[in-house]
Amino acid sequence: MIKAIFDLTFKFILNVHLLLVLIFSIFYFVPGSYIDDEHIVEQVNQVVPVQKYFFFSLKEFLVDFYTLDFGVTLHNKNLKVTELIWSKTVFSFQFLGLAVGILLMASIVISFLVVRSRDRSRYLDFLRVINQIPQLVMIPLIIYLFSYLFNLVPLKFDPYSTPCHVFVIATLLIKPLGQLIQLTVEKWHKESAEMYVQFARAKGLSRNRVLVVHMFKNIANSFLGYFLAIVLQLLTGNFILESLYSVPGFGLGFMDSVSQRDLPVVIGYLFLFSSLYLALHFAVQTIYLYVNPRLRDFA
Repeated sequence: MIKAIFDLTFKFILNVHLLLVLIFSIFYFVPGSYIDDEHIVEQVNQVVPVQKYFFFSLKEFLVDFYTLDFGVTLHNKNLKVTELIWSKTVFSFQFLGLAVGILLMASIVISFLVVRSRDRSRYLDFLRVINQIPQLVMIPLIIYLFSYLFNLVPLKFDPYSTPCHVFVIATLLIKPLGQLIQLTVEKWHKESAEMYVQFARAKGLSRNRVLVVHMFKNIANSFLGYFLAIVLQLLTGNFILESLYSVPGFGLGFMDSVSQRDLPVVIGYLFLFSSLYLALHFAVQTIYLYVNPRLRDFA
């Protein structure tokens, strides 16, 4: 187990370094190329800065590399890119962290209740219909209904309003929760046809014990795979929600940096999102090793 975790940790660190090399290579090789066309006139009467090549400034490059120094923002020379991104990331994770925790617990509990229900097929049909609606349509529709039509929440996000916080978390969860429940219930239902389930029931074990102790342990691998994909979809929904509902998090910040053509901030956000994916993948792989010991020889 320790060797497998060590191997996963080594791969994670290696991937992060490869990501850093890629991001900083782009950052150093093409400084300002994304915004040069809009600032040629402004720079006519200014001293042209010396091009910075990291092959000739290795020490400076390594300092920037390991301190994640992306410089200052294009439109505010007194604001560091890392400070801007960090403040918006902390704000977003107030919602995302709680949403991920609720998603994990609620999906397991509700899936279990749906599997136990006699109307399981009706619930699944309802979930299939809901899950056919893309997030790009569902989130604006929810905002329109609850904010404009029924006036249950303010038209714009208010950081001091409790209903706004509840609304943001609920809106983020509707689509991912429905998909995760549907996938888990379908997997649970398929697993019920296995021989070991029939044998456990023949021994007189209760249905709840068979579902929780025997079946869930075997579907845990699939559940974790679903969960990783759904969490990534949750991040996508966060972009849409923050942009439409003016939530001052990293989703809205990234959209603003792209619209303002602010290259240092865009690259900083790209590193953040890539790092989040690597961290999620590392966490899920580590849990895989605990749930399925057979994978330890292949880590």
